[in-house]
Amino acid sequence: MPRGPDRDRRTHRLLESGFLYTISQTTSNEGECMDPLRTPSPGPSLTLHERDRRWAMTRRFLDEHNLDGLIVAGLKSRERFELYLANDLMDGVVVFPRVGAPVHLTWVPTKITGRTDAVGRERTYWIDDVRAVRLDQGIVDTLAEMRIGRGRIGVLGLASNIPGEPHGVIPYPLWEAVSHGAPHAEFVDVWWDYAMAMLPKSAEELSLVRESAHIGEHACEAMQAAIFAGARETEVYAAVMGVLYANGAVTSAPNLLMRAGTEHFTISQPAWTYDPGAARTLKTGDLVNAEIFSIYGGLETQQQMTVSIGAPDRLHTALASATRDAYHAGIAAIKPGATFADIDQAMQKVVLDAGFWHIAPQVQSLNPIVLNGALCHGLDRLPDRERFRGLAPVPRTGDGVIVEGMVFALEPNACDGPHRVTVGGSVIVTADGVEELNHLATNLTSVSG
Repeated sequence: MPRGPDRDRRTHRLLESGFLYTISQTTSNEGECMDPLRTPSPGPSLTLHERDRRWAMTRRFLDEHNLDGLIVAGLKSRERFELYLANDLMDGVVVFPRVGAPVHLTWVPTKITGRTDAVGRERTYWIDDVRAVRLDQGIVDTLAEMRIGRGRIGVLGLASNIPGEPHGVIPYPLWEAVSHGAPHAEFVDVWWDYAMAMLPKSAEELSLVRESAHIGEHACEAMQAAIFAGARETEVYAAVMGVLYANGAVTSAPNLLMRAGTEHFTISQPAWTYDPGAARTLKTGDLVNAEIFSIYGGLETQQQMTVSIGAPDRLHTALASATRDAYHAGIAAIKPGATFADIDQAMQKVVLDAGFWHIAPQVQSLNPIVLNGALCHGLDRLPDRERFRGLAPVPRTGDGVIVEGMVFALEPNACDGPHRVTVGGSVIVTADGVEELNHLATNLTSVSG
């Protein structure tokens, strides 16, 4: 990897409250970081006590909604809801009855055979009854076997607020076959209610959330260290992903959102991930923005990192100030008893009152993303927007009362024309406020040009 002349000891400038201060990172003679950013292994995990808690919550949910069972589609969805009940991923479906043991269905035997080798035998499994079947017939047969094929069945996967999945994740042919195969069942879409019931986290889950955010913080440090004039976008991407994977975290599609340049007018994965040869070489004056999805044990945190190569100009400094103020407004608004709309509006007001607008949501719930703040507020100011269809503000999706144990991503962003700054991290709702889990990404950061 090419290195600039000052790579042996690079100075990183962090912008906070209008003041610049410096930290240094020492590297080896070859210019590589001397110590990989790793946490002790193994990290926290979930116990059968957590399984029992989730299953008990689910059975209360079935009682409260007068349901005989629940069909939970994981498949290739972003949130992989089967993981919540099974602590296992088979790209399949969990059928959970109000009375009796759940069944985990997958589409291919190789998803199951791993339980029989030496590595697989070391694990403790939550669901014993796993079956390789054609999913449509498997669901129908399982409902009949459970004697709920004529009952009232809740379904997760037909609808969603999750980004990129507005129409759910169950394919039409699959659901058509299930509907025809169980014509006497009453199927009820319970996405919203069940997702909201999942939001408050247990102590075990919160330990995983903190680990996720801790790994994400290290990924932000690695991103900052990888950015300098002459570096490639691909190198920055690899630095972030390497830290996540080295620490036992994973990501979910689109894996890592990143944009580099003097203007930032989208939220997307890098063009070179699908357009060969499009990776940019970074230069002085560029801003590099990344939305990092750190997922540990199925629980996600997010870090919104923006790094300026060289001191940010006056406009980007003003945008950064607005985002920082919006972040603090969100922190102040989050407390038990408040509503999600309260948080979203408080953060938006700061950005809009500063004379800017925003392209991304200011805040969203995590695990799952059922509450999502308004986005593209101000897009009507975009010059020449009539060239394209559908460029209009998108309203907030969902609202609800905030309770202790919920997890949110604060991602304040401010735009002026095609210029944008985004910062932020994840927080846990406490009895009287929030526990902030990230720090480096909550400011615009700059490195020497």
